[in-house]
Amino acid sequence: MFGLFLALVIFKWKFVISSFTMEMSFIGAAGFLYYWYLTLGIVTMIIVGALALIPIIFGAVGGGAVGGKIGVALGLIAGGATSGFFVLVTLARRVLQVFGAWLLLTAGQPNMSFSDFDIKKLVAGAIILFITIVLMRKKK
Repeated sequence: MFGLFLALVIFKWKFVISSFTMEMSFIGAAGFLYYWYLTLGIVTMIIVGALALIPIIFGAVGGGAVGGKIGVALGLIAGGATSGFFVLVTLARRVLQVFGAWLLLTAGQPNMSFSDFDIKKLVAGAIILFITIVLMRKKK
């Protein structure tokens, strides 16, 4: 959500203050959003990948304490399944964000008018980004 806010600020800055055309401002903001989500996704996946080792280790240690060698194997399976689930959910969210921003970025060129942009890419990118916002929203 913060990335979308920054992209909006960049769009307004380029359009209002720097006097770029609306199309060039949109492409610039979409480019920022793409690289923002790409960088954030890489950093997030590194952190989640490192944290995913914790349930695997605790599963193996806990299983070994209770059930010996079979307990270690079952603990590794349970810890790996738990970690794998969280890694896949996080990866899916980040991939959707990057893909949605990429669709917005590649919908047109700076020398085109909005009527020449690929409407399918614009709509699909906006819908995908909306879905990621809904998925990442915190429940109160």
